[in-house]
Amino acid sequence: MHKYYCLNKDFNEQEFLDMQKVHHLRNVVNKKYLIDSILICDNRKYPYETMIFPCDENGKVTDSNELYVEHYLTYEEMAKRHFEICKEWEQKK
Repeated sequence: MHKYYCLNKDFNEQEFLDMQKVHHLRNVVNKKYLIDSILICDNRKYPYETMIFPCDENGKVTDSNELYVEHYLTYEEMAKRHFEICKEWEQKK
């Protein structure tokens, strides 16, 4: 069983996966950008990130090279920026 250290606490694998589900935001913008924000927690200083990938109209990623990435210290910061980024990328054509 793997142990995960995240947010100054130890987790077993299932606890981490359950926590990750709660700390996950995903939106498709303009039918071509997948904006994905998640708890990554691999002993980084900033355990949350938002990444943007090109996708098709169904939200399937068409290229695994991210177009943009940001990292955050807290879930609250990640959630706030996730929705700000969605609005910003809605303006892209």
